[in-house]
Amino acid sequence: VLVNYSLVITYFPGVVLLHDRYIKHKWCNWRFCCQPRRLVSESTVEKDGEAAPPQQRDVDNGADVEKGRESSRGPPSRGPSLHRQDSFAADEASKLDAPIPDDDVHARYGPVTETAAPITRQNPLGIKFDAYGRVETFLYKRFAPFVLEWRGVLIVIALMNLAMMIGFASQLEPETEPPEWLRGSHFFQRWDNAMFHEFPTSTDDDLMIAVLVWGIKGITRAGHSMFDFGTDDCHGSACGRAVYDSAFDPSTTDAQNSLVKACEDAAAQVSCVRLNQINSCFMKDFKEYRLSKSQTFPVAQNDFYTAINEYVALPEVQNKYIATKAVYLEDGKFKWISADFKINYLWGRFYSGKDVFPCYDSFVDFMNAYNKGAPQGVNNMFVTSSPQSAVFVAAVISDAFVDNSVVSVGVALLIAFVILLVSTQNWIAAFNAFFWVCSVVVSVLGLTWLAGWKIGVIEGLNATMVVGFSVDALVHFAHNWTESELAMRFHRVYSTLLEMGVSILAGGITTFIASIFLCLTSLLFFFKFGVFVMATISFSLLYAFFPGMASLSAWGPEYDNGDVKILYRHACAKVRPSDDRGSTAADADDVRNGTSSAGVGKGANANGKTSTINLVTMNQ
Repeated sequence: VLVNYSLVITYFPGVVLLHDRYIKHKWCNWRFCCQPRRLVSESTVEKDGEAAPPQQRDVDNGADVEKGRESSRGPPSRGPSLHRQDSFAADEASKLDAPIPDDDVHARYGPVTETAAPITRQNPLGIKFDAYGRVETFLYKRFAPFVLEWRGVLIVIALMNLAMMIGFASQLEPETEPPEWLRGSHFFQRWDNAMFHEFPTSTDDDLMIAVLVWGIKGITRAGHSMFDFGTDDCHGSACGRAVYDSAFDPSTTDAQNSLVKACEDAAAQVSCVRLNQINSCFMKDFKEYRLSKSQTFPVAQNDFYTAINEYVALPEVQNKYIATKAVYLEDGKFKWISADFKINYLWGRFYSGKDVFPCYDSFVDFMNAYNKGAPQGVNNMFVTSSPQSAVFVAAVISDAFVDNSVVSVGVALLIAFVILLVSTQNWIAAFNAFFWVCSVVVSVLGLTWLAGWKIGVIEGLNATMVVGFSVDALVHFAHNWTESELAMRFHRVYSTLLEMGVSILAGGITTFIASIFLCLTSLLFFFKFGVFVMATISFSLLYAFFPGMASLSAWGPEYDNGDVKILYRHACAKVRPSDDRGSTAADADDVRNGTSSAGVGKGANANGKTSTINLVTMNQ
């Protein structure tokens, strides 16, 4: 986006200027290079009415072009302006055929002719269609009247569609299948799907591991950021160090019995433990070792660590517990002890929160019950999964994709509204555009559910991008609407569609076509991203041109209604007390009466002439 914007404001204007200055006049005889538009003479003016009054004249770059003579400063610009016109403000219906005031003649629309096109009900802006392409002409002559006539129906249909899409989007769930990175028809994806779905588990399969841990209170990551993961400073893995539980003491006889009982009870009570068997439990193995040697268990507290150090010196104990860090001793005393269990989840497979949380909750319930009745020193046990499987962590991440997708879309929408408000500087236009942007987002999410997709890695990433694509068309229409110098909604519909319609439509079509190529790839991420972009662009164009423009024509801002600058000045004028600079309460009255410069709308011009549009008119 940054590169694109940089090129748009630097490279593209430079190319246009070079073409206009050095290339156009030399190469226009080649039809494939350019074909200049035909200038229309007075004889080709449409027969919609009589010619415009003779006092009208074209202006080129601010300089008048007198009748029958073009300016010598360069190619003349186009016909009458869209300045706010006092004749329109009084009575729309009766003033449609009135000529544009001389002060408002502004070379913007239509080719240079000796007479401007007449303003009629069929041509309310008085433009010359010969200067525009077919799309612009269609939007002006056909589509704008259609929107004005059927705006109520368009808004109702859009709201009905929105309600339906809200229902679809509300049924989206987290992904329950492993993420697929290739098309289903790809040979590697077929193999992966078969391995996951078509082979039942057995006792010989590698299963994921759940772990009960005593002696660790938490993790501190002081001095590290989230970006340090996997770096050399963190030894290629997670950063941080364990915070040991200073109260942990397994040396008492009650603590020894409790640790053994915890292993046995977890295997028997937790439903997802494979065959209700213990995979490894240090204290249980220590008990069996002692009994096999005809020694007592539990060991007296004074002799506990002597017996433990003798036991951990055995090679098989070193390999099973010390080397794997299932237990850790420092200065001959325990810092932590763990026990692990195989659970009914295949190693290396994806499981959603819906699949895993019943098992995790079962372990958590056991953990809470154990800690509540355990003796002091071993009553701070917690449950996790082994680093190799991380099944519980993966399940939390899976659910986090849904939650964070919602949060990300919400934050993006909030930012979008701020951008809309800043760009339009009109709260009415901003709220109108924001509502339809939200509609686009909901519609795309509803279409995601209709496609049978769930919120996984790919969908979560794509959902955060939808807002950015959906805001383009609506923000351009809203900005053009508020910048229009015409006063009334009726005329702004025509001017907005004429000025921005073809650009927005062309931009949407090019983005849509570019996305088609993403859908031809084998990688599923690009395919789904292409579908998301095409759906977003389609809904964005539909909502912008139909209900978006219809709602603007129904309740969009007129004159200076909703202008945040004027509202701010008005509010300040009402609350600002007298100060040393001579401001008095009379200034506020001047503003309300339209006699102060602060109360004049956008109708003021450089010569000091102002329109009748003031805050009183705005409030009416």
